[in-house]
Amino acid sequence: MLQQGTIKKIIWAFDAFEDEESLQANAARVLSNFQERAFVQIEPVFVLVAAREAWQLDNSADWLEETRQNIRRQMEAALLKSGFPYVLGPKILIEPLATITASVESLLSYAKQQLADLIVVSSHGRQGLDRFFLGSFAETLLARSAIPVMVMGGGLKSESHLSRILFPTDFGDRSRRLFYKTIALAKQMGAMVRIFHLVSAPPRGVMDTGYFLAIFGADGEMVDIEDFMESKIDQRLRRAESWAEWAKSQDVNCDFKVDSSATTFVDSICQQACESQSDLIVMEGQAGPIRVAILGSSMRAVVRAAPCPVLVFPKREEDLAVQVFDRPESGFNLEDLNL
Repeated sequence: MLQQGTIKKIIWAFDAFEDEESLQANAARVLSNFQERAFVQIEPVFVLVAAREAWQLDNSADWLEETRQNIRRQMEAALLKSGFPYVLGPKILIEPLATITASVESLLSYAKQQLADLIVVSSHGRQGLDRFFLGSFAETLLARSAIPVMVMGGGLKSESHLSRILFPTDFGDRSRRLFYKTIALAKQMGAMVRIFHLVSAPPRGVMDTGYFLAIFGADGEMVDIEDFMESKIDQRLRRAESWAEWAKSQDVNCDFKVDSSATTFVDSICQQACESQSDLIVMEGQAGPIRVAILGSSMRAVVRAAPCPVLVFPKREEDLAVQVFDRPESGFNLEDLNL
């Protein structure tokens, strides 16, 4: 599971019945660049939902085999059309339950069996009634996967060369561990990293008073909003600089951006991805109690709107991987980034 940033095996969740060819084409281009940079093994996998009733027919075995072969030919044709034939032979999984959750679990079980380091999936980014009735394979996968998932959302606007990684962070402990993995991935792919932090302003009610209880001064001292924000921004800038210097010590080109605008987390991340011409956004799928973290619904909103692929590390996988990245022989030390 993506130990020390080394990706060797990617499962590509391939939809053989996808009507929108651009989704598969975008995924193929991204994976092609991924393969060129990281020399990974890629396996397209399709989950065929075959209702239990069909299994009870006398000719069910023949029907399943014929359907499997038809889908295999369709997948091979789609791969060749996308200009990306350098993958393993397509794998077709049979799932008897006609639900998104069952299909996702079938894919995850196979990915775990194959020791996959990453799952790649496309998403339309549907909203409203379309999403309610059609469901979302990608979002269910994000919610249930203990393996990192890279999503190509409906907001994808340009070809991704995977040479620039945007890393939104709250500078917390979990984000720090995720930063280690991001730097390891960047090193494997020869990519640069931009650290991005959005400084949160005090609640509106507090701002209206013109004062804020000091956090960085003596207890009980009152400071105005401008001084408070200046002190907070300065602290974040020093932390970002420390992280960037550590990344450079690992031979990874890294810079940072600390934003104090009043925009939302989602808008600021997508805007920063465009401004920095980022090819990939790395985020955590779930988070702890730190309010300024990029959390649940915000993460899903970024996945839908991002102009580039989003690589999501789920909390369960993160917790398991901490042991690997904290070991002395891995070359990473949790104290290295302390300010």
